[in-house]
Amino acid sequence: MTVHCPHCSTEYLLPDHLLGPRGARVRCPKCAGAFVVLASATGEPKVEAQEPPPSSSEPESKVTEDAPAPPPSAGESERSEAVSVAAQVLDELAGRLGDRLQEARAAGKVLSEFGPVMMDAYQEYRRRLGPRASAGVFREALRERWNLDLGSGPGGPR
Repeated sequence: MTVHCPHCSTEYLLPDHLLGPRGARVRCPKCAGAFVVLASATGEPKVEAQEPPPSSSEPESKVTEDAPAPPPSAGESERSEAVSVAAQVLDELAGRLGDRLQEARAAGKVLSEFGPVMMDAYQEYRRRLGPRASAGVFREALRERWNLDLGSGPGGPR
């Protein structure tokens, strides 16, 4: 949905999935004014100003801890979904493998012991996302969650 900052009138696209049952608290990246976006019965967003923009001495893109980041672009939204799905698939795999995964990580043998299972997890990630699946996002999730670096492909670090 399209929303306008009530302080500076800048227009943003707010993905519907960021609008929860109590709305979404947003801080404008242009003027840093906070506002709440609520869904209405007509489907048009209802915007309520919360606090005025800070003085010019504060950073423009400040986001409060409980407010979502400024609405992502379509590419950022797809990447965010891919990161979430990769994390979910790896968490499910870790739950199934349990202590055996921790032992293999400690011994540096995750790939040798669970290579085929990890490939199945990657295929599940691709199945859930379809053409939006990015191998790079899955590699990043492996690196962040399990400290397992698969490199970046031919010519990349190994």
